[in-house]
Amino acid sequence: QVAEVAPWVKFIVTSRDEPQIRRAFNGMGPLMEEHDLFEENADDDIRTYLCIRLKKKELAYLLGYVDPCVKRAGGLFIWIVTLFNLLEGSISPEEDLADIIGADQSTRQHLLIDLYTKILQQKLAQGISNAAAIISTIVLAKEPLSMRTIAKLTCEKEIKVDLIAKKLASVLFWNGGNGDPISVRHQSFADYIMSKHE
Repeated sequence: QVAEVAPWVKFIVTSRDEPQIRRAFNGMGPLMEEHDLFEENADDDIRTYLCIRLKKKELAYLLGYVDPCVKRAGGLFIWIVTLFNLLEGSISPEEDLADIIGADQSTRQHLLIDLYTKILQQKLAQGISNAAAIISTIVLAKEPLSMRTIAKLTCEKEIKVDLIAKKLASVLFWNGGNGDPISVRHQSFADYIMSKHE
């Protein structure tokens, strides 16, 4: 009915290629277009995003790293967003950035795996006991859970869940309240946690 009343209105739905989504749109024919994001060049968008964010967060002294970051991102916007979130919460952002940029060049498929591994190694280096159970609970929950609920499910103190959520703020989203839900920032982190890595 919308098309009849307002033919200029267009709806755009974006999604991963999931079987249930494909079934829902099956039969719509020419209304559906597939775009392989790996074929799109997002370098200019990544560069613009990074420059604006660095200037807004008083990290302008890192602007010299923009081009190496864009090259390293390999067109993956989520990689640069996750990297920025890591830098934003870092005690020594320039050191962290130089370390990530200076690491062996990954294939495009392994960029996020390498970044997520680095985040977990760096942020959980002190060996927080039961961190895996807390992270798994967050990732596997069908709906985002509160800190209090996660603590009860994992038999941990709320302060430990709080610590992990804050340390992993580059990959977890949480407003900081006891009743506020904690969730992954991007599905690729959940995929990373649930997959085996070599």
